[in-house]
Amino acid sequence: MLVKDSAMIDGVFSTNESKNEVDQGSNDKGLDLSVLIGPDKLKQLLQKIHDFTGFAVGCMDVNGHLLFKAGATEPFCMELIRKSPLGLKRCDMFASTYTKQPEENTSNVFECHAGLLDGRIPIVAEGNPIGFLVTGQVLETLPDKKSAQSYAQELGIDPELYWRELQKVRVVSREKLEAAALLMEFMASEMASLASANIKLQNEIEARKKAEVELKASEKKFRMVVENVLDAIYLANPSGEFLMVNRQACISTGYSEEELKTMSTEDIEVGHTEEEIEEIFNDLSQGKSHRRKGSHRRKDGSIFPVEVILCSYK
Repeated sequence: MLVKDSAMIDGVFSTNESKNEVDQGSNDKGLDLSVLIGPDKLKQLLQKIHDFTGFAVGCMDVNGHLLFKAGATEPFCMELIRKSPLGLKRCDMFASTYTKQPEENTSNVFECHAGLLDGRIPIVAEGNPIGFLVTGQVLETLPDKKSAQSYAQELGIDPELYWRELQKVRVVSREKLEAAALLMEFMASEMASLASANIKLQNEIEARKKAEVELKASEKKFRMVVENVLDAIYLANPSGEFLMVNRQACISTGYSEEELKTMSTEDIEVGHTEEEIEEIFNDLSQGKSHRRKGSHRRKDGSIFPVEVILCSYK
């Protein structure tokens, strides 16, 4: 049985065969297979598997919800077994094994309660299962009529109808289905690689967003401190152009913040030659700091004394 959710199965496979997708689910870690790989890419990969193997193939999330499929599902399963309350219950119990991680070196091919062979291949990215590829709904051998009809009675299904429909099910050797499962294992590993790359990208984006939020918060705190000190503070680039000034800088010089941001140190610095200013900036570039007395020029042209502390950061 390709999927776990019975209501979804009836809606997708029984009453609306053309519909090829359902509501997408994700695992408890928020890893949405359809988002990580992309719906178009998933459909393309499933169709290639179906074209190459001839088996119907589906892609489920870790909760057993079908995301996409390629190829027609088996009517014997969908229209007969699953229409029986007991049959549906047993199908759901069997399908619940799809949500469990298989042990290493175990076959990915199982026989369901009705004798159909199904394959389940996990897709694991970054150590987390993010979904499964499922295939099969075939018989390895046709059971004898007596045992088949006996099981039909147990499920509450007309034995003659059950036997008639059972004979229409495709008979395929387990080896052939396991060979298809091996191909699907390779495809699952490719999907996992693609998903892993996208997980890392998502983590980087989230980390960058977090860093930006923290930086903005830090800048806000820094600005609050800078704006409330009694000293004038200027932030300049290596060329001396002002990048940021505080309120006290505006008060002491008579310029607005907007005006100062169009100016540089040489517009307000008084008493230092270009050579001295260049020497100061060379020292600052080497991590040295300066503390000296000097003079600044106000907007009205008047000069006032200052004690300047200069330092640099990268």
